[in-house]
Amino acid sequence: MAWLGLVDGFARVYIDTQMHEECRFSKMLSHRLKVILPEIISDHQSAFVPGRLITDNILLAYECIHTMKNNKGKKGLCRIKLDMHKAYDRVEWCFLEKIMDKLGFDQRWIKLIMACVSSVRYRVRFNNTETEIINPTRGLRQGDPLSPYLFLMVAEGLSCMIRKAEERGDLEGIKVCRQAPTVSHLLFADDSLILLKADKENVECLASILSTNCANSGQKISEAKSSIYFSKNTEVEVKSEVCQMLNIMTESLTDKYLGLPALVGTDRSDCFRHLIDRVVNRISGWREKTLSLGGKETLIKSIAQAVMR
Repeated sequence: MAWLGLVDGFARVYIDTQMHEECRFSKMLSHRLKVILPEIISDHQSAFVPGRLITDNILLAYECIHTMKNNKGKKGLCRIKLDMHKAYDRVEWCFLEKIMDKLGFDQRWIKLIMACVSSVRYRVRFNNTETEIINPTRGLRQGDPLSPYLFLMVAEGLSCMIRKAEERGDLEGIKVCRQAPTVSHLLFADDSLILLKADKENVECLASILSTNCANSGQKISEAKSSIYFSKNTEVEVKSEVCQMLNIMTESLTDKYLGLPALVGTDRSDCFRHLIDRVVNRISGWREKTLSLGGKETLIKSIAQAVMR
């Protein structure tokens, strides 16, 4: 059981022996689950899956945005960046359980996972006074070794619905060239990027998918923090209709995607200057001069990826 203390404006968590045992058991399950993630999580998801990198999503996003900038076809294209409101805290346990069942997990394994998820208890300590035990009914504990992998399964529900709509022909993504595969969405944990043709049929399908997924999983889209971008050949009437259907009124490409600017002009030095400065500040003071060439490369890559996240 965990105690959350609020004293003088600071939060303190008190964890007893039972909590330590649960953490060790959760860590053991996470090590076993991590091995099979590449087989059950689609390629659209890059977070926490062994062998996949954050740079994979960035490169794909840049190629798709470049295609949108140069699009001259009859139909416009749009890119939608979704922001989920308290994504981990809103996960419905029953949805997670059903997702694991759909993915083919044995019932004994599902019971073990759900036991770890639902065993948390809280008490709030305020001015040396403890409240009664609080029993949560949903949400994943951030910091628990299992939570990132379980959230990937929750996000896989949205990915499966989008892929099914593509197979039916109800939703059409973006192609960077004629022979390239269609890209409809890119996921990095709770960071979702949707790419599709800007017309009424595609947007209606996407709105229905998002509504169904949110109702079942407990997720909630923050329309105020989400943004949308259209290619230049998209008509003004179509833009207005799409924004109203999705209830996303912020039309912008100046925001960042996974820590990097979404729009890169001819002068790339200014676009990435802030990232270079942050990496330099992080490695300053380290004994980088004593490292080998390979060690320096590994150090810079690890810090750069941490900064971009």
